[in-house]
Amino acid sequence: MHYIYSLLIIAFFTISDNVYQRGKASYYAQSMNGRRTSSGERYSSDSLTAAHARLPFGTRVEVRNLKNDSVMVLRIIDRMALSSSRIIDVSWAA
Repeated sequence: MHYIYSLLIIAFFTISDNVYQRGKASYYAQSMNGRRTSSGERYSSDSLTAAHARLPFGTRVEVRNLKNDSVMVLRIIDRMALSSSRIIDVSWAA
């Protein structure tokens, strides 16, 4: 289970396939640090990682915060619910 503190309005696209999505994002709570993700990798709040409902683990995505235009490249390491209203959950560092 992911704990969410805040919602961001973001856009992202996959680096290799040019898939574009726009919508809401959230970020992991600090209490998730060190726990295993769906991929088996341990979540680190200092890493540039994310969770997505469908993208394969290891996929790199470029995420843009539409409010301040900042951009990050993140790696997908976890899953989120298919029914979620958000399109991605990002690490604390992101």
